[in-house]
Amino acid sequence: MRPSEPLERFARQEGSAVVVDRRRGSLDEVAAAIGLSLDICWSDKAGEAAEHPVWIGLLVPRGQTGGNDLPKFVDTASGRYVRLVDRFFVHQTPGPEIAAALFNTIAGLYDRVTQPEINKQMARTLVRAVVTGRTEKRLRVLDFGCGTGIAYVVCHEDPNCTRRVELIGTDLSAAMRELATKRGQQTLSLDEWRTRPQQWLDGAIAVFVLHYGVPVEDLRVLAEQLKPAARFAANFFKPAEGAVDALISALAQSGLTLEDRYELHATHGQNEVLVFEKESERSR
Repeated sequence: MRPSEPLERFARQEGSAVVVDRRRGSLDEVAAAIGLSLDICWSDKAGEAAEHPVWIGLLVPRGQTGGNDLPKFVDTASGRYVRLVDRFFVHQTPGPEIAAALFNTIAGLYDRVTQPEINKQMARTLVRAVVTGRTEKRLRVLDFGCGTGIAYVVCHEDPNCTRRVELIGTDLSAAMRELATKRGQQTLSLDEWRTRPQQWLDGAIAVFVLHYGVPVEDLRVLAEQLKPAARFAANFFKPAEGAVDALISALAQSGLTLEDRYELHATHGQNEVLVFEKESERSR
């Protein structure tokens, strides 16, 4: 069975859901908590990010064609699972390997099963935060967790952004990077990105990325790659308790200070915009 087959069924069937987790038993727990049936499950080793296979399950309504109102989260014996990307459930602290498995699996369907306009609005907000007030004629900006290249598309819809911003993408999902590349965006694997020199970036954005969990080491690399006074703008969607403060603290230790923080009400669920600025070596 190809993973694309149950995902095609998922895309067509109202009220269905997908759960992604490290433990096979968690799929049954989430299905029971939501009131759906586990129809098909399969394993996926998520490329660069995973040491062990990750389990993915298609959940379908019981004895009906659809109409289920999926909850925003469910509590199980394995912990709390949060609904993200509309109909996908992952643990509230999923980690990179879960995110890689999820996005490798749904890459081909991503723009069909999500709300692209919300992603575009978020990308516009973050790019604007990075470039506002900068006087350079050309800015090299990292699109961290670029996905299918939505931010790149948004930038190229604006002639001013096209002239001023070189948006380079990286993503832990090879399948998502491939789609971004097909749209014309220059992309790097995480390993390629991590070896780039210090202070080669004029800014960075992360659109609907932080809630999946970014390793502290990668945050440090990102901070080192930013030039002094460069900005990193990101949103934190449905953060677990204390997660935003922990991120702010981790970035502060790497020389990124919080410049702005506010809640954006364009989505269902808490969605905070965070803008950081790289300190100069003299001020640290």
